[in-house]
Amino acid sequence: PNGLTHDAFGTAADFEGQWAAVGAPLSNTAGFSDAGSVVIFREVGGSWTYHDTLMASDARAGDRFGSQVALEGRVLLIGSPYDDGAEPLLGNTGQVYVFALEDDTWTESGTVQPLLPEIGMLAGSAIGMRGGMAIIGTPGADGALDDSGAAFVSVLLDCDLDGELDICALADGMALDCDGDGIVDSCGIEMHFAEDCNGNAIPDSCDIAADGGLDTNSNGVIDSCEGLADIAGD
Repeated sequence: PNGLTHDAFGTAADFEGQWAAVGAPLSNTAGFSDAGSVVIFREVGGSWTYHDTLMASDARAGDRFGSQVALEGRVLLIGSPYDDGAEPLLGNTGQVYVFALEDDTWTESGTVQPLLPEIGMLAGSAIGMRGGMAIIGTPGADGALDDSGAAFVSVLLDCDLDGELDICALADGMALDCDGDGIVDSCGIEMHFAEDCNGNAIPDSCDIAADGGLDTNSNGVIDSCEGLADIAGD
């Protein structure tokens, strides 16, 4: 790629196998100043060549996406410490974007945010990842003293214990998430996030969406799972 003045390309970098990720947190992205980006390189035949440039799906000016990167297997974590995250009123809370590799394409699959966000936490200023677990630095967090800093651990789930992180299994189509809640269907059912009253390993909401006739009274319960009297309204 063609570097531009003040992009800060190389602020963060990590590699594994044939993939390398390099942050450019001060690059202008989608017309937003200092929104940031991450450049992906791939090793082919002994040479590292440009592959892609990643940007946050909700890029905003000053987020500094790409301030930190951590790469393991087919998962890439990217820090965006000046991002306001899910709480716009809490400026510079920060968050970490999760990208998964699918068919040679790195695709954004979610974010990791502090459980108790604060103004100026700067989450994602530092990231470490190993074995499906990530530790994320929040140097602006208030502990015993203002801005004394902290770090939190996040688990990147393999809920069905198939040896594949859920975000990768879903991206590859090796696992199903028919209700779109980001949880593998079998795990959602097991953890009671989704109902499966007829025991067919498909969330009831998906059964009903596929065949509205399964829920004639539109109460969200498959007819075969409730008594005929209930269906009739008796």
